[in-house]
Amino acid sequence: RIAGQGIINPKVDVLYANSDLRTFMFDFYMSPQSKEEQREMQNIFKVLRKLSAPEVTGTAPQAVQDFANQTLTGEAAAQLKTGFWFVPPAEFEIKFRYINNGQQAENPYIPKIARCVLRRVAVDYVPPGGEFSAFRDGAPTAALLKLAFQEMRVISQQDVDNGY
Repeated sequence: RIAGQGIINPKVDVLYANSDLRTFMFDFYMSPQSKEEQREMQNIFKVLRKLSAPEVTGTAPQAVQDFANQTLTGEAAAQLKTGFWFVPPAEFEIKFRYINNGQQAENPYIPKIARCVLRRVAVDYVPPGGEFSAFRDGAPTAALLKLAFQEMRVISQQDVDNGY
């Protein structure tokens, strides 16, 4: 210390803990022109919401039932085999493609995405800069579909070298 002043240490260390899983947002503006297109739009929303949610079942997977039969008895075994179980939601493989000489090809200019889960499905029925409008039966005339995907594994330097 010189004259009451502290000495500044210019060296800063960073402790690496982990990498976050990458997330990707995709937005799709939809404006159905007929009742049939509006019905298809609603079906798309429903299927995507369903695929982003886990399935709840009252029957344990076979491996759990086998474990319960081998290691537990009585009420504990029965509860383990028949309790509520979550089956993980769907996994997605997202690929960016283009048409090259009449054939589909993977786009080498857009980084690849590893297997993902659909973390969030949001539908905005008021288009950007607009206001809500509907057909005579109340069905929305436009919607902005927002999808949030998250990769299921950390991307390494080797993955980046391979196009991720």
